[in-house]
Amino acid sequence: RLVSDWSSDVCSSDLVTVSTVAINYPNLPNDPGLPLKSPYNVVVDALDNFYVSDSVNNRIVRVDASTQVATTLAGIPGDPAGSNDGPPDQAHFNNPQGLLTVSIGGVGGLLVADSGNNLIRFVRFSDGVVTTLAGQTSFGPAVNAAGTNATFHYPIGLDQDTNGNVYIADWGNDTIRVLNLNDPAFGITNVVISGTSFHRPTAVAFAGTNQLWVADTGNQMIKLITLAPPASGSLTTYVGGYRLTGTTDASFGPNARFNTPGGILWLSGGGLLISDTVNNSIRLATNNPAPAYGATNYAVVTFAGTPGAGNGGLQDGSAATAKFNSPVGLAQDIVYSAFLVADLKNNVIRRIQN
Repeated sequence: RLVSDWSSDVCSSDLVTVSTVAINYPNLPNDPGLPLKSPYNVVVDALDNFYVSDSVNNRIVRVDASTQVATTLAGIPGDPAGSNDGPPDQAHFNNPQGLLTVSIGGVGGLLVADSGNNLIRFVRFSDGVVTTLAGQTSFGPAVNAAGTNATFHYPIGLDQDTNGNVYIADWGNDTIRVLNLNDPAFGITNVVISGTSFHRPTAVAFAGTNQLWVADTGNQMIKLITLAPPASGSLTTYVGGYRLTGTTDASFGPNARFNTPGGILWLSGGGLLISDTVNNSIRLATNNPAPAYGATNYAVVTFAGTPGAGNGGLQDGSAATAKFNSPVGLAQDIVYSAFLVADLKNNVIRRIQN
């Protein structure tokens, strides 16, 4: 089944299971086989290999689809943090978090929000070479500028539309920025959004037809923005209450409650999957256009885990009984008809599967 069809199964959590992905960490020359430490994000390529921003180890890890063997794509585990570009055995990162699979000039690779360095970087799939596209290692304000003339303040979440526009959650600047991959100068522009503001946004998810979801994490809300692409938009709807925390599911989106939602993933036709990070759970928002609520209303339900700041743990099983510990990044795993979750404080990747 398509993962986008799962919204019909949410209330039947016995149909959905959570497991821990068994990853092999061989001790290779120049790659000591360190296990993940605070994995922040996960993405999947066209061959179902997946990649993890191994944030504390300051590297990007590739996990082979067939063997589940983990190797370092770029970065040097065990080395101090750094910002130099170059081949994978020379390049360094500083707490990399956001990941996105992209193609630049026909070359496939990963866009990395190198959060601690305040940089946006590109890692080629073919050889792991790292190139800085935008930002400076010293954080700075959200001012429109080209490439390495631009500054960020701890960029995190990344997603893209169908025209090469990459939207960036600039956490410390409380701003959404946009970078066009078709622009040779990699210009950075602030997205001007009417009807709302953000506080510590951490994630973005493009939902098609000029729709962009933003995890407005500091405000405990998830907001849907209708874009006038690439660099303006307006608030359409939201779920969660302004700076109100809790675990409440709700048919009317604004009545739902979260606690530091840190990851989002749009499911075409299926709604928005949300990592409710401090609540140690995965939530799902689906359109509920009841007359009393309006056409743009989204209902929120618990998809997996037991919400609550004190409910963290590492337990596989049914969606209702499984436990997470600060889940963040989310990715579709099409081959397995599943989702992958970066379970940050458990130092593992989880798979949610029907």
